[in-house]
Amino acid sequence: MYNFAVPDVDAEYDRLMAAGFQPVMPIDDHPWGDRGFAIKDPNGIMLYLYSDREPSEEFKQYYKAVE
Repeated sequence: MYNFAVPDVDAEYDRLMAAGFQPVMPIDDHPWGDRGFAIKDPNGIMLYLYSDREPSEEFKQYYKAVE
């Protein structure tokens, strides 16, 4: 699986669905701090596209503050 951070994951989702891709994992907000989805490319490789989001309180303890 390859992970790609993109500026606007919703726009990428719309673009790829319009191009005929089907999600393997539907687009969703995840408590660990991203919004993303997964597809398989034509070669069978899994691609996970995401944009960062604020993590839930449960996961914030694992993030180091950026100064």
